[in-house]
Amino acid sequence: MFQGATSAVADNALSLAINAEYGRTQNQLHIHISCLRPDIRQQLDALMPLLNQQWRAEKLGTHTYLIRTLSAVELAQKSSFLRLAQEVPRASREMGKYGMALAQLPDGRLTLMVIASDWLTLNRGSAEELQDHQCRILKTR
Repeated sequence: MFQGATSAVADNALSLAINAEYGRTQNQLHIHISCLRPDIRQQLDALMPLLNQQWRAEKLGTHTYLIRTLSAVELAQKSSFLRLAQEVPRASREMGKYGMALAQLPDGRLTLMVIASDWLTLNRGSAEELQDHQCRILKTR
């Protein structure tokens, strides 16, 4: 149960995030499971008609992410790490540079969001920035 939740949490309120190597707070690969920020949920909902299996660059919050959709079957068939390495140019040589997040769209598709760290813009590749650990999204529904 998430903080503030009095019943089951809707799938489209949740997200998974993995931070890039230098965006990690615990100096090891780990998965953050938390609520999606309400503003990010609104952005994804608005983008939904434009999203498909092709990667596209979109600004979410303050950083640009590469975003594509996946079905649950596609997610089960191939690791998101392999998908990133094989589908995004140069990613396979610098996997530690990338953070990624996964969230559900209102139509049931999943959206994979990838951020590349960029020290020149003070972007540590922390996909966890899309999450809200206070779960305000549960209070706005």
